Amino acid sequence: MANQLVVGIFPSSDVAVLDTALANLSGIDRARLNVFTADPKTAAHDDSPLAFTHVQSSVSADVSPDVTHGTGSITDFGGTDVPGLTDATDQSLTDFEEPESVPNYLGSLPIPDDEVDNYNEAIAEGRTVVTYSTSSDAEGDQARQTLRAAGLRNTQVFQLR
Repeated sequence: MANQLVVGIFPSSDVAVLDTALANLSGIDRARLNVFTADPKTAAHDDSPLAFTHVQSSVSADVSPDVTHGTGSITDFGGTDVPGLTDATDQSLTDFEEPESVPNYLGSLPIPDDEVDNYNEAIAEGRTVVTYSTSSDAEGDQARQTLRAAGLRNTQVFQLR
């Protein structure tokens, strides 16, 4: 028997819509469903029979360019101009940051790195990610089909480590 995790994206984060879509699914024990959402917790979440996990992004503090001012480093903005770095536009350390990436809301789940971004982006865009734990391959396959029929997208089965 292999423990598995079925993961899928539901196109809405509306509690009433989720309750309706995930009610009375054949072969699905609602106690093993977990719904990840970026929405703040409300009374509707508390009243729902579904288990919600409210995720929050970790906000990183912006680095102030004042940190390097007067140190003589290239980001000091003093001395000789460097084309593209110290030209007429105001430069800051934010010019060297990588493009913003989506936080990993599901970091503790056994989802491969090449797949987890799809689920994290869904949460960041206001959709929900639903997980369901199973104890066998057959149960995992049936749960995947049932959850797809309920409207979940990108539904995958992952082996628990």
